[in-house]
Amino acid sequence: MSIAKVKLGLFLLSSGAHPRWLMIIVDEQKKALKTLLSAPSAEKERAALKQELINSAKKRMKLAKEYTVRFFYLNYNPRACQLTKKQDLVHAIIAEQQECTVVAIKYIQIGANRLALQELCNRKDEKYESALSEYQKGKAPSQPWPN
Repeated sequence: MSIAKVKLGLFLLSSGAHPRWLMIIVDEQKKALKTLLSAPSAEKERAALKQELINSAKKRMKLAKEYTVRFFYLNYNPRACQLTKKQDLVHAIIAEQQECTVVAIKYIQIGANRLALQELCNRKDEKYESALSEYQKGKAPSQPWPN
């Protein structure tokens, strides 16, 4: 029952409304209470939803195992069995994901190498700039040049 109906009932009750209106409101409140009382408890609903989630997770796990096991089995034994179109698609997706993972790892490695090279170049540039400034000032370098 909505808050508006409860407020309406309280208003009618306080204003001395006709008893028929009050009976209608009381009947609606009784129906609402019956539906609430007959509904399963929150714990039962939670348990049912949890069981449903567990069942769907088991189904997904079973399908994933079936597709991946067949994929790896067929990689070692290509003439083992005929595949359906869905299994072909799944196997192609797995192979594509493997390739994308390798490319992503190479990309990360190249980025790390570039950063390391940039830092090395910056250090060398600093040393070069300091040696050049000492040379231009006419001072002898702080360390003699090797022969």
